[in-house]
Parts: sequence; C-alpha cells; structure tokens
Amino acid sequence: MFNNKITIDAITTIPAVERFFKIEPAKKFIPKWFKQVPGSVQAPVVEDMMVERPTIKQCVGFTDLYNKGFMFPLWSDVVIESNDSNIRWAFADMESTIDSHPKEQMGKLVEGQIHAKLESPWKFKCNKKIDIIWQQPSYNLIKHFHKLHILPGVVNYKYQSGTNINLMMAPNTRIELEAGTPMVHLIPMTDKKVQVKCHLVDENEYYNLSNRTVYPAYKNRYAKGMRKMMME
Repeated sequence: MFNNKITIDAITTIPAVERFFKIEPAKKFIPKWFKQVPGSVQAPVVEDMMVERPTIKQCVGFTDLYNKGFMFPLWSDVVIESNDSNIRWAFADMESTIDSHPKEQMGKLVEGQIHAKLESPWKFKCNKKIDIIWQQPSYNLIKHFHKLHILPGVVNYKYQSGTNINLMMAPNTRIELEAGTPMVHLIPMTDKKVQVKCHLVDENEYYNLSNRTVYPAYKNRYAKGMRKMMME
C-alpha cells in the first residue's frame, strides 16, 4: 500500500521550546475574546426596532479558518522597539535574536515601515511535496493591528527547512509579545490529512537539516537547490 500520510517534522535543540511551544492545530488557539462573544445580540434594524442578530461567533469563515492547519507560537516573551530606521529588541530567553534584510532588497515594501526577521528555533521537514500557506493569524493579534504585519508567503518543506518570521512594523513604536502568542498560521494546500510531529534533537541533527537544503549561491538560492534535490 502507498503511504499517503503527510508528516511535517518540526525539530529544535531547545528543551523549553519543544516542551511548551509546540506547533499544534489552529483550533487550539481560538482567541479568548472570540470565546467571550455571545452567539447573538439584540440589534436595531429600523430606528428602535430590535431583533436578534447573529454575531461573529456564528461566522463560518472564522470557524472554518481555525479548523484548518496549524499555529506557530512565539517561543519567548519579546519587546521590540523601532525608531525611524532601526529596531532594538529584548528576548526573555536571552538567546533569541532578530535580523533584517537591507532596504535595497525590498523596494517600496519598506517605505514607511521597519523590517524585522525573528530568528526561529524550529526547522521543518516534510515527507511529501506540498505547498503550505504561511500567513498572519490576525484574530490572535488584534492588539497589534496598527503596529505590525507578519508577511505572508507559500512554503514547501520538502526542499527547505527555514521558519524565520518576517514582519513589518511601524516606526517609532513599541511591541510587547508574550511567549505562546500565535505568530504564523500554517495552512497546507492539500485535502489529505497532515500531521505535525515536534522533536527535540541534538545540534548535529539540527544543523545537518539546515545545511542539507541550503544551496551556496548569491542569487536564486532556493530555486537552484530545489532543482538539484528534485533530480536526486
């Protein structure tokens, strides 16, 4: 029989990350504010004529969204501050860090914004070639709507392993995020069942996975590496 099960293996070398901040189904991260909304409310339809109306609690678009995919939680408390052109940060774990790309690489994307890339402690690998939507879990970040935006994309962990989180934030602002806050909603683009398994590994296994998928080129690194791996 063919093995149709799709497994994403998430590996880290940090015991606390593997223990407390696993990548888990999105339905486990439904926001507290949503749970507190009643199913219906009395609302006016004509002047003071009141009828019972449904709330967001009955929005199928919301509930279906949280029945899809997995959430990637933040692994440490962090404070990020920006000025007109740069950022500074402080992680509670005293180890994590933030990087950024040169403005020349991003064109108008960075106009009026500051780029930051949270260096993730996770690496992923998948046993099948599937595309995965990588997007901001906006409903979990309502306090930060006007301060940050996590950049979306499509990833494939058959040919790469990186999980760094790219975001844009407003200049001259301060963001405080708690460990466990969902940062990325991962939605596999397949009708097949997908599972995520989290593992604590040693540094050799972790860096071997990283180096296995990094093609040493200045340009088109991902595309060149993917073509080589597809030929194997």
